[in-house]
Amino acid sequence: MKCIFICQEVDLSRPIQATAVTWIREFACHQDMEHVFVFTLRAGEFSLPDNVTVFSFQQQHRVGTLISFYAQIVHLLRSHHIDFFWVNQGGPYPVLLLPLKLLLHKPIFHWKAHPYIGPAMRFYARFCDTKIFTSTPTAFPMPLKKVCAVGQGIDTTQFRPLNVEKTGDLVTVGRIAASKQLLEIVEILKVCDERYGIRYRFDIYGEAFEKDRAYQEALQCRIAQYGLSSYVTLKGAIRHDQLPVTLNTYRVFLNFSKTALDKAVVEAMSCGLPVLTSNPCTVEIFPADVASLLVVPQENIMQQAEMLHALFSKSEAERETLGKRLREVVIQQHSVEGLIEKIVKEIKNTS
Repeated sequence: MKCIFICQEVDLSRPIQATAVTWIREFACHQDMEHVFVFTLRAGEFSLPDNVTVFSFQQQHRVGTLISFYAQIVHLLRSHHIDFFWVNQGGPYPVLLLPLKLLLHKPIFHWKAHPYIGPAMRFYARFCDTKIFTSTPTAFPMPLKKVCAVGQGIDTTQFRPLNVEKTGDLVTVGRIAASKQLLEIVEILKVCDERYGIRYRFDIYGEAFEKDRAYQEALQCRIAQYGLSSYVTLKGAIRHDQLPVTLNTYRVFLNFSKTALDKAVVEAMSCGLPVLTSNPCTVEIFPADVASLLVVPQENIMQQAEMLHALFSKSEAERETLGKRLREVVIQQHSVEGLIEKIVKEIKNTS
């Protein structure tokens, strides 16, 4: 099969977008894939197999970008037999591809994982997409038969336990935004300080988009207000290829976000880190015996602080056992090899 894979960016140096490169590589290496033609707004640093061709269509203006998008795709469709379109996450691509789907009978497969579904996405899902793939059932909560949960797609060879010294206490990775509930985590750390006399060190890897700058400033003010500036650190963005070693230097990963199943959470699980969480999508993939120790109630700072302290009261060996159980879940249900295999099987059955 040959496909057109559409995404916002192909760049290993960009923390949020680097996973797209892994997925493209796995698609290209699948035995049923002859060639993957990648269409992206921006192409940066990447290394991909010979049966991958990358086209960048971004121009200075939106109209120019739209013309470039259609011109390159139409030219490719004239010179190659394309079996399907793949849309990776966001963008208006399903509706842009709809005329080609109707005229040429080319299916549109869409990866989307976000618990909030806006009007545009509802339209894409109902009228444009042939099938929608997502990580867990609650990660795309639309009651459509075309929605298929296939796991998160983590490179478990890259993200694995490493024999490095654990020098940090708590870590989280992702955008600095209100949906990540970082202010609430700072409140938990304050309670731990007041109730148990322990100041846990907490490092935050990620950056704020322009629209979230005010939230970042509020976060920094709260940290200073509570006298935790020496213990809570905003580390900034980190390259995706540096993340496995970095994660392995921490004891516990925190995830209190109200988003879908965060990729960084599953990467931490794959590294063997215990993940303390209140996120429903994360809870959904936890084994029952682990959930009782790692799942905290939402909106209950006191109980969250109590469970965090209880987790740190366990021995290193006990936390390692919890981490191993979580890694098993990732290997069995969320590896990138397994994800691509499930997707290709569904595509073949649909086509």
